[in-house]
Amino acid sequence: MVLWQWTPAWPAITSQAEQPSTHAQYYEPLIAFFAAQQTPPTRVEVVPTKAHYEVAYVAPSVSLARGWERQIDTAENPIFYRRGALDPTTLRSWLLDSGAQYVALPDAPLDFAAVDEARLLRAGVSGLTPVWHNANWEVFAVDGATGIVDGPAVVQAINGDEVDLLVTAAGPIRLRFRFNHNWTIEPQPDCFGPDDAGWIIFDASEIGEYRLTIGLARAPSDPCTAIPISGHV
Repeated sequence: MVLWQWTPAWPAITSQAEQPSTHAQYYEPLIAFFAAQQTPPTRVEVVPTKAHYEVAYVAPSVSLARGWERQIDTAENPIFYRRGALDPTTLRSWLLDSGAQYVALPDAPLDFAAVDEARLLRAGVSGLTPVWHNANWEVFAVDGATGIVDGPAVVQAINGDEVDLLVTAAGPIRLRFRFNHNWTIEPQPDCFGPDDAGWIIFDASEIGEYRLTIGLARAPSDPCTAIPISGHV
């Protein structure tokens, strides 16, 4: 999920350069709002624009709940593609499960799989509180959001293909990035694999700094089984 949200589909968007949403200045006030929070968010849902430049300009600062690659988005976020699946209840449930702490709604032309989401947001969704707006953006806080980590750990940095965590107590930890066998983790925990929803879960036996890296080579995993962990699933 880290890699596929960071590089937009340039051939699909270069012809739309006249749109304000294709320029960095369009996103700067939004990024500044997130950075100014007492606890900056670790994940946000930016309602996808037609040109998908949020992937180029927002993702380097904060993890996005969705990326631009259609095949992955369809598989991992089917409620945006199945007729009748998206309503206020399922949208909020998806936001909580994804670890999104804010939703940002742009005034730009939208991706076809974002039109229904935008309609719901404009009508009002219970559990989403408007907290900021300017001429181009409206931002909602997701009530009850826990961010991308469940368990005794905090995110220190997300840098392209790496995620740095500080584990403050031994125990199971869920990280809301989709697991695949290209992920590695150091130091090695007691187990490391996907939970029932496909998110990364590991059982940390030691406190301290952990680094997860995603690369091109497949790495072995030692799946965690029957590990209770609190949080939205």
